[in-house]
Amino acid sequence: MKGTSNLKELKKKLLKKARKEATEQYVDYKKEKTKNKMQKKVENVSDNLNDSTDQFADKVHSKAEDIQEKVQDSLLKVKDRLKKVKDAGESFQDKIGKGSRSSGIKSYSNVKRADDLNGMNSVKRSDQIPNVSDIKGVK
Repeated sequence: MKGTSNLKELKKKLLKKARKEATEQYVDYKKEKTKNKMQKKVENVSDNLNDSTDQFADKVHSKAEDIQEKVQDSLLKVKDRLKKVKDAGESFQDKIGKGSRSSGIKSYSNVKRADDLNGMNSVKRSDQIPNVSDIKGVK
């Protein structure tokens, strides 16, 4: 009977060992499977992120080109307007320059300086001003 009890104990030990090894193998299998699933998901997310990044970069680049064209158009319009203002200013200067000779407008060089102004001695006194009796024809 001792032999049968040893066999039963041996059987129990082997079953425990087999269960333990099977459990470890199952856990390892599940870990590997989960790892593979996670890697696939990470790869998909990475691909989606790359695609999104590329699309975003394309949109930004196209918007930048549109903005550049609009700014260039605006600058060309400003340039044209400034050219018109410059031409108008030049024609105005020409008209003023021609008109000043004939209209009697003095230029800055013809304006009197402080040295050219009469001093206090050149002002007439009251006895130098003619009065009514000095005027000819009135008596």
